[in-house]
Amino acid sequence: MPQPEGCLLGAAFHSTYGQEAIDLLPGDHLLFYTDGLVEKPGEDIERGLERLAGRAVKLLGEGGSAMLARTLAALRSENRDDICVLDIHLPGDA
Repeated sequence: MPQPEGCLLGAAFHSTYGQEAIDLLPGDHLLFYTDGLVEKPGEDIERGLERLAGRAVKLLGEGGSAMLARTLAALRSENRDDICVLDIHLPGDA
């Protein structure tokens, strides 16, 4: 899905932002995180995003959905920047 238009959230006063909508299904996870979770000096940001996605998929496959945000943050050993992760999980059908 393409990103909506707009600058970095909170980076400037009087900013305007595009809007997008996506339907979340039972079992889906929506992750919000700061750049400290994915960025490494000298590394392309796409590599960090791929690493995060791979780790999240692996953890979910191993049944680690209950503590996904905390586990992803803990996997980042070289804390050069702030790390904040929020996982919104829609429980699956029972």
